[in-house]
Amino acid sequence: QPAAAQTTSAGYLPEQTAATDNDESTPPTQAERDTPPPTHAERMLARLDAAIEHARSLQASTIVLIGHGTGAYWASQYLAQLQPKDVGQLVVIDPRAPLQGEQPLESYLATLPAAIGDFYTGTGAAANQQALQRRNAARRAGHPDYRLLALPGLTGDRNTEQEQLVRRVRGWLERKPPQ
Repeated sequence: QPAAAQTTSAGYLPEQTAATDNDESTPPTQAERDTPPPTHAERMLARLDAAIEHARSLQASTIVLIGHGTGAYWASQYLAQLQPKDVGQLVVIDPRAPLQGEQPLESYLATLPAAIGDFYTGTGAAANQQALQRRNAARRAGHPDYRLLALPGLTGDRNTEQEQLVRRVRGWLERKPPQ
């Protein structure tokens, strides 16, 4: 059998594959070439927006954002900028600002209308100082429902510590908020 007539295991001729591999979709327009790619901040806020829209599509009775590390910063920034009425609580765990943060994290947290549970596990002086800065900013702003909760490391066993964190966050979420 001649080589040109042999088919591949997928059932099509090699020439057909080569033709489709070289087939380019329409070239980008001038506007597409001039549009800069989204920044990291834009990508993070778009992800949060997509997650909240998904929760809305599921008709969630309560929407809670949970941010860990720099995720706490992005969740706080999202809530501060867009102020969605259906997000009632924010949980931040070991929050920290990214290197390119627009504002200090505590300035976002202090202005949010949502209830905030600020969980931190740091035992060092820097972690304690940052936690106090966040708490003091919330107090100065008169935040109605901000709680700072220290989580000491217990055993060094990651599973045990994660289980404790989940129990503490769940307990905070299920509590009766102040009137």
